Amino acid sequence: MSNFWTSTALEPKRQYRFRLTISAVGGGTGITNAIWFAKKVTIPQFTVGEIKHSFVDKTFYFPGRVEWNTIEATLVDPVNPDATDITHKILAGSGYFVPSGADDASDWGSMSKAEAATAIGKVIIEIIDQDGNAIEEWKLINPFVKSVKFGELSYDSDELREIGIEFRYDYAICTIDSKNHHKAVAGGKTDSKNQSGATPHAVEPT
Repeated sequence: MSNFWTSTALEPKRQYRFRLTISAVGGGTGITNAIWFAKKVTIPQFTVGEIKHSFVDKTFYFPGRVEWNTIEATLVDPVNPDATDITHKILAGSGYFVPSGADDASDWGSMSKAEAATAIGKVIIEIIDQDGNAIEEWKLINPFVKSVKFGELSYDSDELREIGIEFRYDYAICTIDSKNHHKAVAGGKTDSKNQSGATPHAVEPT
């Protein structure tokens, strides 16, 4: 058997090899034009709750609900298209508006999940290889903007202005190495054997 470490096929995933696609960013110019906005992003994470049961002098634990944690993305703020303007449009598209003071039906409107998810569109994180091919993909289901930070200004800095966006979502689907034609997703069914013969893993139902 050849030495694992001497194999030229060994290529770990790198933090800088990624693409973040937010379809609402780009001023309607398309998702591919907005990819370069991203500076960094956190990968979806989940937490499994626990239920505690005490019996005499012993304690037992049972798994509870799964909750997906929010993720944060940092974007640069170009002049055209203007990312600050786009985030305000996302907020307005979610159903928020500044009260006009007029006593009409519009003053009773509010945000909804359907409008908020539609306003942000698709949020997809891709981990790519050295050739730019996606080897891992995270897709947020029903994402919406939870918070926005417009950064800060300083005469002492010549750094690019940044915008921080926090996303809430129902859950995330992770697709692993589409070239091998198998998908992995938390909470999916377990495949007895994948095409490469590797250890069984959770797969998305087909």
